[in-house]
Amino acid sequence: MSVIRLMTDPFILLAAWVGATVPALASCVQFTPFGQPIHRKSRRLCARRVWREHANEWQDAYGNRGPGSTFVRARIIGDDIYQPSAPIPGVTPSPDRNQFLHEVIAEVEGAGRRTGVRFE
Repeated sequence: MSVIRLMTDPFILLAAWVGATVPALASCVQFTPFGQPIHRKSRRLCARRVWREHANEWQDAYGNRGPGSTFVRARIIGDDIYQPSAPIPGVTPSPDRNQFLHEVIAEVEGAGRRTGVRFE
């Protein structure tokens, strides 16, 4: 599962919609007030976790020059920036994975409270 999918569709992973089935168009209209705040806040969450919290790692990655530097840079970006910034929850819990997941859940629940969406 991609980080983008987790951030743009977190309600699919974290909760079940409560209520009657509605036609597709009505569903889109109902989802917009719920989804737009999640989208805005998830962009801020990603910017903080990927860019601001890892400024030194970005500098290290792009400080590499010469033959083979592309592979070194790719490893640093993948292993030292993206993986700790947005770890995908797995079978085995860990503090960094749980922190990220709890931040995403808090954003989804907050949007739900503000728009009257309930979760089971």
